[in-house]
Amino acid sequence: MLGEPLTLTAKKFIDDDKAVDFGIGFGFSSFLSFHGDYLWHWGNLFAQPTDFAKDLSLYLGTGFIFMIAQAEAQTARRSFTDNGQADIAFCFRMPFGVEWKPKDPPIGVFVELAPAMGITPASFIILHGGVGIRYFM
Repeated sequence: MLGEPLTLTAKKFIDDDKAVDFGIGFGFSSFLSFHGDYLWHWGNLFAQPTDFAKDLSLYLGTGFIFMIAQAEAQTARRSFTDNGQADIAFCFRMPFGVEWKPKDPPIGVFVELAPAMGITPASFIILHGGVGIRYFM
């Protein structure tokens, strides 16, 4: 996924409209992130869909993100707190997006935004997101 953070993701559908995804990413403000989400998908959003629109689905999820700052980073998000002491953070996140998943080839192209709220070591708000492509096996 190209965005903030730059992320390698995997997604597994557990039902026609439910999936789990995981990712490992590198943030431009020098942090590593690990996330996991449970996602609900809604397809067939248009009354008379075109071939393209039939393959579109909206999704919304809930999950977590664990971030580790690089020790030498001196950016605003390096500390994840105001006092500059913490190098790790745990957040709840709520990703939402739209995915185009045609029958052939077995790929998915998506756009996603994921607001998150830090719960430890302090409370803070961040916004992650980007565009990506996945191959489904």
